[in-house]
Amino acid sequence: MKYWDSINERQLGVLKRIAVGEDLSGDENIPARTSANALLNRRLVTIRRSGGRWDAEITEAGTFYLVNGHHPDDPRHQPPATAGLVAPKIRKASKPRTTTVRRPAARPPSTTITDRRRTDAETLIGLLVTERRVSLDVEADGELARWRRVIDFAKRHGMAPVGTRIEKSQPHPGNKLIVELRDGQHPNTNGTRPARTVVPVPEQLRSVHPVIAALRADTQRLMMPKDLRHRSLRIFQALAAEMTRRGHSVQAQSVSEHHVRSGYDWNGRRLEPTYARREGQIAIVIGNNTYAIEIRQESPNSADAEKTRRLLIELSGYHSNGRRHHWADRKRALAEEWLADICDELETRSGEDDLRRIEEAREKAERRRTWEAAIDRARRMATHAHRAAVLTAQAERWQQATAIREYCDALEQLASSTSAEWISWARAHASALDPLSNPPGMPEEPELKPEDLKPYLGRWSPYGPDGDPRDFGWR
Repeated sequence: MKYWDSINERQLGVLKRIAVGEDLSGDENIPARTSANALLNRRLVTIRRSGGRWDAEITEAGTFYLVNGHHPDDPRHQPPATAGLVAPKIRKASKPRTTTVRRPAARPPSTTITDRRRTDAETLIGLLVTERRVSLDVEADGELARWRRVIDFAKRHGMAPVGTRIEKSQPHPGNKLIVELRDGQHPNTNGTRPARTVVPVPEQLRSVHPVIAALRADTQRLMMPKDLRHRSLRIFQALAAEMTRRGHSVQAQSVSEHHVRSGYDWNGRRLEPTYARREGQIAIVIGNNTYAIEIRQESPNSADAEKTRRLLIELSGYHSNGRRHHWADRKRALAEEWLADICDELETRSGEDDLRRIEEAREKAERRRTWEAAIDRARRMATHAHRAAVLTAQAERWQQATAIREYCDALEQLASSTSAEWISWARAHASALDPLSNPPGMPEEPELKPEDLKPYLGRWSPYGPDGDPRDFGWR
């Protein structure tokens, strides 16, 4: 698939809506914005986001497509290479034969590859400035290579805002390329790396934070050489002081029950639960988020004495999305020299987690609204089916009663007096069977059960958006 290939009917409809300036910002237009992203890859529209508003504008190529029904770059609609040439003109045999060739017709100047790449790069940077993260559709042939060249162009020409960098990734081979705008320079950038902010680490443990004091008193944690234990506690104290200075709180982090040996009674004595851990942990609380920070020996069992003295600081979570989560002693820096970066990382994670919860809550609420609408529709359809069944049964009874009465009329003409009793009973039965004997009204609302709604719910469960039986009867 090439970017100049024909678009489908849904994409054409979205292109027309963008052409007349229709606002596609609302939640109800999410499918339309998905189609607009495909049109962006086809170079038919430009997209920008500002202040929560989603704006799209049609490009010259998009206008051309609406007028002519094809992309201006579609080679199938380009003039042949010999356009402007006149075929050889053959004269009579009595005169010498000559050939007249005209100069190729002048063509309007075309956009260069560099200009197109710059335009694509400017569009991408505009999206990154507002969104910080963009997912590009690279399913079409050549699109992945094209966008990589566009990203490289933006990097080489310094198009990213000051203090930011562009990073791309493709988590799974397929049709999506993730591009992000991140703060700061890449860790591998040499020569221009700014000086690292240093969080002061105390030489002595005086006036320590209560959580650090409790950790120091717990002899079953940070079980390592005395000098390394003292250094670990000083690092914890520096971290606690810095996070407190930034307006956050520090809490104790208990040992996992998996590592605790249960207490028991023996010989009349109560032996308390015990554990033996090389590492120590504290918890940092930022708003509604809590993060565990651990310090331990990096290689306590190494035969290399130098390696056994290396400390490692580790943050829990985010181990699979490319985020740094541990800092260890190295030749260029000790673990505690990264404390400012660790504090920054914690605050960054907290902000991202807050946004993630908001988005998850929004998606959950939207999912519930969609499910409730499906339940309402299923209730109406099930009620309609119930009434239709009642109506059909009444009509069938009326037809039976009518047939019995006609039969009785015919029987009276042929039967003897001995049939009178039978005819009388038959007419009484017809009257009892006939719903018109007591004209019925609208049937009562049926008591619908989950199983009654299933045929009308499609992919949804009658027990809630997540299939929880407690959700049935939410109204």
